[in-house]
Amino acid sequence: MNISDTNFLIDSINGAVEMLVALNQDIEQKVWDSFEDHAGMSGERSATAHPLAEPSNT
Repeated sequence: MNISDTNFLIDSINGAVEMLVALNQDIEQKVWDSFEDHAGMSGERSATAHPLAEPSNT
């Protein structure tokens, strides 16, 4: 595999991961927007979507 193919694959995978992280964060936001949270509220809390440490700006 040459460097051009490797760079293409890495960029493609990074783009896919960034889209999945953005989707995950959007789902989390929609969940939090769908109900009013109270400190004494019983039940399961929403999981936290992890942000990317260094998102690309491309």
